[in-house]
Amino acid sequence: MKKTIISTAFATASLFLIMGFTDNPQHNLVLSGENLVENLTDEQVTFVEKVSSNDVDYAGLYLYTDGNYNYYVDVDDNYISSVLPARDFQNDISTVNLIDESMACNVAEDYFDTIAGHLIVGNLETNVKEIVGIGWVIELTETVNNLETGTKASVIVNSNGNILTATVVNGDAEYISNLDKATLLTKEEASSLAVSALELDSAVEVISVVPSMEDLKTFKGKIFWKLVYPVKVNVDGVVHELNYYVDIDAISGNILEIVHDVY
Repeated sequence: MKKTIISTAFATASLFLIMGFTDNPQHNLVLSGENLVENLTDEQVTFVEKVSSNDVDYAGLYLYTDGNYNYYVDVDDNYISSVLPARDFQNDISTVNLIDESMACNVAEDYFDTIAGHLIVGNLETNVKEIVGIGWVIELTETVNNLETGTKASVIVNSNGNILTATVVNGDAEYISNLDKATLLTKEEASSLAVSALELDSAVEVISVVPSMEDLKTFKGKIFWKLVYPVKVNVDGVVHELNYYVDIDAISGNILEIVHDVY
């Protein structure tokens, strides 16, 4: 009788422990991220930590590793935010391209579809830049109604067709879908504000009030015009010709940033 009572008590305690463990929200989130990464790698991964809220780049993300890569997972929105090498891949890069640009794009798009493809509700635009001796940077940008949603990815594929790094930023397609485009500054309106801001500096002479480049961008909830102007700058009596880059909030008209090339 005593043995039966002890066995029953042990079984009951074990059940409570199991139930408590599986009902732990933190544990369930860890498992959720783990499943997401293992679905990508087909290998067992190790949970490392939940990144501190003080971290500038990865605050609140869940970090996993398989020894080859580190994976930062947004468990709330269920996607892999960053994939970074956990070891040196330099020896894995071929001196001869084993794939071409088109194949690299396919690799990057398939990889993105696995780590964060469910985020996309609009159109996905692809831009490619070759890194000589390494491979290609493939940038994927979501648009809705011809406006960026803020969801974008950057994937580096090496000459062997392997992923070196991948980074995903989640935007807000719903906000962009409901946005009245008539409320946005036109390029001409934004340019007028930009030139006025540049001319506040007496050392700066704007060579052309027509920007040499312009883009309407979206990043972290802000829609802004990114404008580029060739200017002359007098620095201690020496005149330099260089580019100034002006970001202007497309809704409020506020100057977000002004930077320039090195003198």
